[in-house]
Amino acid sequence: MESAIDTLNHQESDDNINIITKILQRKKVYNDDADLSAHPSYSEFKDSYKKRCALRYRDNCIKYEKQFQRELTQMSNHQPTAYEAARFTRHFCKTTLWPRLHNHEEIDYFQRQFFKMTSRQKKRLNFLMNTKLI
Repeated sequence: MESAIDTLNHQESDDNINIITKILQRKKVYNDDADLSAHPSYSEFKDSYKKRCALRYRDNCIKYEKQFQRELTQMSNHQPTAYEAARFTRHFCKTTLWPRLHNHEEIDYFQRQFFKMTSRQKKRLNFLMNTKLI
């Protein structure tokens, strides 16, 4: 009896080994021929003139902004007093860095439309502002 069971177990293990070796020996077929960009020709590829101009314009805007910020910082640092430096910075923040906000009407409109609070936030703010801490 025991020899028959051992023989069956041995045959099953041989079958399992054969199945595993067949699976491992299978060659995976890759369909690379369908991919036309396997060896692309970049000599034929060209960016449009509009795209190159847009990239050049963006790069120049970044360089100009960095130079402008550096000059503003230097001018602010060379003011004789801290008060003058603060006035200089405030002036340039309102007139130069936000070109669409040149007059008081536009600034007021921007503040009314941009800094909106809910009624709950307004109540809380009014409570905090009216509370005497000292």
